[in-house]
Amino acid sequence: MQIRPEAEQKLRAGFQRRVDRQAERYVAQLTHAEQLAVRLECGEVAGVFSGQAGGGVRRGAYVVGLLPMAAIPVLIAGPSPGSLAWCRCLEPPRSSPVPGSA
Repeated sequence: MQIRPEAEQKLRAGFQRRVDRQAERYVAQLTHAEQLAVRLECGEVAGVFSGQAGGGVRRGAYVVGLLPMAAIPVLIAGPSPGSLAWCRCLEPPRSSPVPGSA
């Protein structure tokens, strides 16, 4: 779909304004990252990203994280020596008699 040249120009100008604002906002961090990259010989800086560590963890996250641990006792008790499944697993495979031999 083709857009009018004036509309495309306006759109590009808006994008460029946003890029310029972001560059101004992070110029100190970007400069510091570039200095570290040069000093430590790590290559080029692609960008500066920010994030926040910490915060509240939902109960559901604990449940999902600890759920596999609930299966450990089952896995330990399941193949106990008294279990039939355990005994059958340890038995060597039975060879079937070959017809015509004996």
